Amino acid sequence: MAKRNNTYKPITVKEHPVQSVKEAGLFQLTLKDGIRAVVIANAGFPHTDKGFRDAQLKHIADVKPGVIFLLGHMGDSGAFQAIIEDEKNFLHTYADSAPVIAARQHPLFEDRVRSLGAAFGDFIRGYADAAPEATVIWIPAWVNLGLPNELDILDWIHQKKRFLDSWTGNHPDSVDAPSNPFDQLPETLEGLLGLEDDKRIKILPFGAAVLINDKTLVLGGSFRRRHAGDSPWIEWEQRGYSVIRAVDGKAGSGWATNIKVTVPEPIYNCVQVHEIGYGWEAKEYGHLGDYHRRCQAILSGSFFYGEFFGDVIPFMPGKDGRRTLYVQGRSYTEETPGGQPNGGELTLYNAEPEPPAAA
Repeated sequence: MAKRNNTYKPITVKEHPVQSVKEAGLFQLTLKDGIRAVVIANAGFPHTDKGFRDAQLKHIADVKPGVIFLLGHMGDSGAFQAIIEDEKNFLHTYADSAPVIAARQHPLFEDRVRSLGAAFGDFIRGYADAAPEATVIWIPAWVNLGLPNELDILDWIHQKKRFLDSWTGNHPDSVDAPSNPFDQLPETLEGLLGLEDDKRIKILPFGAAVLINDKTLVLGGSFRRRHAGDSPWIEWEQRGYSVIRAVDGKAGSGWATNIKVTVPEPIYNCVQVHEIGYGWEAKEYGHLGDYHRRCQAILSGSFFYGEFFGDVIPFMPGKDGRRTLYVQGRSYTEETPGGQPNGGELTLYNAEPEPPAAA
C-alpha cells in the first residue's frame, strides 16, 4: 500500500498591499490659462494597441500639451514573467511580443529584466518625445482588481530574483546559472526603465494624486464599478473635487452643478468627472474579459479660469474597419484596420465530392 502523507504543508499567501492617497502623496500643480492637457491610461506595454497609440502620439504632437498624465497600468507584469517562465497555457495562444523575445536572448535573468525594462522605458519616453516641451506625469498603479500593474512588475522581479539567486547559491558547480547574485536590480521604476535622468518625466509614488489649481483631482483610482462613469462620481462624493481618474478601462465624462450659496444670489459649483479608457491590444490582453464593457479612449482639453475644459474621446471604428480619434476638430485615422477580433469565416461540411478541375 502506498504511503500517504497526511500532514499539512505550510502555504504562504502574499497579501496585495494597499495604501491611501494621503500616504502615497497629494501633489499640488498650478496650470495657467491656455495650457493643454492629455490624459492616458492602461496601455499595457508591450501589449499595446499600436493603431491607437499612433493616434495618441499624433494628437499630442498637434496640440503640444503642457502636461501629459499617465494614470497607471502602463505595463504588463505578465510580460516580465514571460522572459523566464514558460508555463504552458491552453487558453491564451498568442505569441510572445518582440521585446520579450529580445529579452530572452540574454542568458542571465538580470540582463533579461534590463532589456525589457529599457524597451518599456523607450515606450514611456515616446509620449515625451511627441511633445518635447511637455511634462509627463506618471502615477503608477498598485491596485490589483485583476489588472496587471506597475507594482506587480517590481514585486515579481525581486521575488523571482531572490528565488533564482538561492538556486544559484545552492548549485555553485552549475554551468548554466540563471542569475548573478552579485548583480542587484533597481528597486524603482525610474531605475528599471532607465528614466532617472529624463527631467521631462516625473514618476510619482504608487497611487499618488495630483490636485490641479485646487479644483481638479487627477488620480489612478483604487476601486471600480460596473457601469462606465459611475466610479468617478463616487470618487467625487468622497473627495469633493472634480475628478479625472482611471482604473480598468471604462470611459465616460459627466458634468453637474450644485448650489454653493444662495444669499444674496445663487452661486453654483461646477463639477466634472472623467474616467479614462484603455489602450491595450484586446487580442493579446483578452484575459481581462468582456464583462466590464471597456472602451478605448483618451482625455484631452485645456485649462481656463482654473477649470478644465475637455472630455473623454473614444477610438471609433468606421465602416471600413479603420478606427478614428476625433479630437477638437481634428481626426486621426489609422492606415489599416486594427483592433480586429481573432476568428474567420466558417463553412459547413459538404459531403458531395468537388467537381474535377477543368483541363
